[in-house]
Amino acid sequence: KNTDQLGIFDKAGKIYSYPLIEIPKDGVPVITLADFKDRVSLVFPVSENKKYLIAQNTGFGFIVSGENLITRMKAGKDMVTIANDGELFQPIPIEANEDIKDYRLALINTENKVLVYKLSEVNEIAKGKGITIFGGMSETNKIKDLKIIKDMKLSIEGKPTKGRSETLVFEGDN
Repeated sequence: KNTDQLGIFDKAGKIYSYPLIEIPKDGVPVITLADFKDRVSLVFPVSENKKYLIAQNTGFGFIVSGENLITRMKAGKDMVTIANDGELFQPIPIEANEDIKDYRLALINTENKVLVYKLSEVNEIAKGKGITIFGGMSETNKIKDLKIIKDMKLSIEGKPTKGRSETLVFEGDN
């Protein structure tokens, strides 16, 4: 039996879910799946057997189990406390049975500063704002992208103010 759900976040940080198996093959308006209190922000597949990194561009984030993202009511449930002018990133799935101690979280902000640290430093909680995953965010400086690095290799390509394009590669515990 397929228990995967369609997870739906609204702009206020409320989560709604709907069984994927019940969605008709020709589609359905998302507004008919739940009693939304705010505009729909993003949709993503949810599995009870996974964990998810939930992060917002204002620098906050946390890890949550897939079970906590599944709602039984059309009214949904409060999940993320959205900071002022905050927007959620697409949740990143993590295999629940994997040991994440060797995983890294890489983030880049709008000032092109990169931060890489152990994913295990991010708290696992049931809901809320989370911890600061990238400090110093402001109205003009926000996280613009983030990735979980599983193979311990990160390549960053860019062009300095003067000079030719360069690629930096980080491997192992560097």
